[in-house]
Amino acid sequence: MVAGRKSASGQPLLANDPHLGIQMPSIWYEIGLHCQPVSVECPYDVRGLTFATVPGIVIGHNAKIAWGVTNVGWDTQDLYTIKANPENPLQYEWNGTWRDMTVRPEEIRFGDGEPSIMLDVRVTHLGPIINDYTLNDDGTVGGYSDEPLALRWTSYEQSTMMTAIMKLNQAANWDDFRAALRSWDTAAQNFIYADLEGNIGYQTPGRVPVRTAGHTGLLPVDGSSDAYEWKGYVPFENLPSVFNPERGYIATANQALVPQEYYGQLANTLGEEFGADSHYTFGYYWAYGDRGQRIVEMLEASDTHDFESFRAIQGDNKLIFAEEIAPDLQAMTFEDASLTEIRDWMLAWDYQLHMDSPQAALFVAFWQRLAQAVYDDQTGFENYGSGSQMWSMVNLLQEPDNAWWDDTTTADVTETPTQLVERARARRL
Repeated sequence: MVAGRKSASGQPLLANDPHLGIQMPSIWYEIGLHCQPVSVECPYDVRGLTFATVPGIVIGHNAKIAWGVTNVGWDTQDLYTIKANPENPLQYEWNGTWRDMTVRPEEIRFGDGEPSIMLDVRVTHLGPIINDYTLNDDGTVGGYSDEPLALRWTSYEQSTMMTAIMKLNQAANWDDFRAALRSWDTAAQNFIYADLEGNIGYQTPGRVPVRTAGHTGLLPVDGSSDAYEWKGYVPFENLPSVFNPERGYIATANQALVPQEYYGQLANTLGEEFGADSHYTFGYYWAYGDRGQRIVEMLEASDTHDFESFRAIQGDNKLIFAEEIAPDLQAMTFEDASLTEIRDWMLAWDYQLHMDSPQAALFVAFWQRLAQAVYDDQTGFENYGSGSQMWSMVNLLQEPDNAWWDDTTTADVTETPTQLVERARARRL
């Protein structure tokens, strides 16, 4: 997105790509809500994209503003180990006493005439038990878990998201836009904004848990007392937001939102409300950042943008990761001359993942096998080649003596990066 001063038309340009899996029917469908005439009683003149059953437009524009979204990836879930009463599986320990669970019956239906199964879901005040009922070898369903885990999740709480959507559809300016997003309390998103006055902005809404010190949200914690209960949520005013940034553009592609220093600022600002023993984080797992980096590169490549330049940005397939590790691969010396030849041909490439590019196909296959060669002996991942593995590979190639390069299944050999690249050639996924 660029501000009006960076647009050939003098008006902001906003492009959105909330890519989800391809399926039929599509997750998104296009719709318009048009009152004729627009009035206080019927205030809608908006079009865009939405989900089935949602009474409004999730992504779109009205006569005054436009907005788009990408997933922000906040950590809004925590697991708690529950101590069930050995004498009564429908009770759990809480602060030294037994507390009753509620039971929610759930019917699991199957196709092809198979009989349905009824399950009693145990629910604590922290959330439902998610690991009850194992499937026995004979196909029958087992009973309650002896080590129950409760899931607390902001999406299990009462929500005003539909109110936010309907207010968003009527918003006429930045203040209206932010006021609408105050009600967007779950399924946090990166929202970008543009209006007819040439303004652009960014706001992320939603509930972000404030945890106790020592509770990072990364691992299950004891759910038998209030020691690890959430203290509340980061106030809307303290969530990341920007209006008319000096650089004149905004780009989001699931990358990390803020630097680590931001959490220290939250601690200083919110210490009086939540106490000094609080832990603040928006999350830990972000996209690698190459897509966001590429968007910024292309936005900064020109002082003025138009529909054609935005179309080029959205259609760009450059794999920055390949460009980043190419010098490291090029510097390797292989005993097999054919591997050197293949390497040189593969890297004589513009790093665009076009579907008709043989180098692109070869690089992706090679990268998946290299990731498997490096990580499989110590992790046993099911999938290789993810964004997080790209980030770690860029760093590992700067550390040829790092222990990750050593294949732990070969006790008499300490492998090098070059050796694992050679092995990747012969590996099958």
